Amino acid sequence: MKKIKKISVTIVVGLVLVCALATSVFASSYSSTLSFNTTLNGAKRYFDGQSIGMSMTVNNDGTNASFNAGLWRHYWYGSSFVGSANYYGGWNDNRWSNVGPGDYNFYFAKNNPDNAAAYNAWFNSNNVYMYNY
Repeated sequence: MKKIKKISVTIVVGLVLVCALATSVFASSYSSTLSFNTTLNGAKRYFDGQSIGMSMTVNNDGTNASFNAGLWRHYWYGSSFVGSANYYGGWNDNRWSNVGPGDYNFYFAKNNPDNAAAYNAWFNSNNVYMYNY
């Protein structure tokens, strides 16, 4: 009987540890890169905090071209637009407050793609950081 009790306690402790580790696997922040000319649909990611931010240093080929980053929230039945922010050449940091935990993605689109100066511009960043705050 003692052996069964000891095995049961070991199983319960093991399950508690597995559950604790599983909940910590969900990341509050992600690092990535981007490179696009017109539009880019970012990967869907889980955020576990109340608010989301995204920072990056943008290389826009030395033009005055900018792009818009739209934040979308995903549900089992579809998705909804949360909001957007503009990103320009150089360092940028934008935030979306009180959006709640869930699955999100960013959709990137060039502003004024018909503008002669922006037409051929590419946007690149090797330090995209998406985070909860």
